Amino acid sequence: MKLRVVAASLGLVIVASAGYSYAEATQDTCGYDSVTGNWISPNGTVHQGSTFDHAVACASQGKLPKIVEERLGIYGDALTKTIAANAVFMNNKVKEANKNDK
Repeated sequence: MKLRVVAASLGLVIVASAGYSYAEATQDTCGYDSVTGNWISPNGTVHQGSTFDHAVACASQGKLPKIVEERLGIYGDALTKTIAANAVFMNNKVKEANKNDK
């Protein structure tokens, strides 16, 4: 019985540590994995991407990873592509300003 409690506790510690480590790694990317571009929801579910509005909001904070930038607005009408281009421009501008502040 004691062994089960210890094993269960250890399992919880490992899961909590992994979740915390991932949260730390993605805090500057609005939840996007900067390598794959996948978006990880707060409950840990991996999605191939998020909504267009979420990506644009992240871009306004300068937190959109390059891989997501590259695919933002590749589909859609002219207005969508214009919004995406402006979001990418803003993302890079905010990133540059943040880099200069440090």
